[in-house]
Amino acid sequence: FYAFDHCEALTTVTIPKSVTEIEETAFNGCTAFTTVKGYAGSYAEQYAKDNGLTFIALEEPADDRLPGDVDGDGDVDILDVLFLRQHLAGWGVTVNLANADVNADDKVNIQDVLLIRQSLAGWNVELV
Repeated sequence: FYAFDHCEALTTVTIPKSVTEIEETAFNGCTAFTTVKGYAGSYAEQYAKDNGLTFIALEEPADDRLPGDVDGDGDVDILDVLFLRQHLAGWGVTVNLANADVNADDKVNIQDVLLIRQSLAGWNVELV
C-alpha cells in the first residue's frame, strides 16, 4: 500500500516479472508518473494499459540464469534482496529459485540473501 505515495518526481518504474499485483494506492499522488518498463505479455504491460501509461518493453535476457537476479528483471539489485526475503518469509512472492541459490547448495535460504547483499556492497563474493 502507498509504496510510492506522493513521489511527485517519479516518472518511470520497472516492474519485474515476479510482480502480479499492484495496489491501487501504490502510485497515489505521483503526478509525473507516465511510463512503465517491463516484459511483453507480463503484468507490467497490462498495468500500463489499464492505467493509461506508456509501456516500454525490456529485452529478455539471452541467458535466463543470472545468479542473484531473483525477480527476473535482468539486474541484480536491492529489489532482489527484498523479494527473496519476502519469499523466505512466506509472503507468496514469486522468485526465480535457480537465480536465488547463489551458493549452489541446492537450498534457497538466508545465506543466499546475505551473499547477494555482500555482492551488492562490493564484497569479494562470488554468486554462482
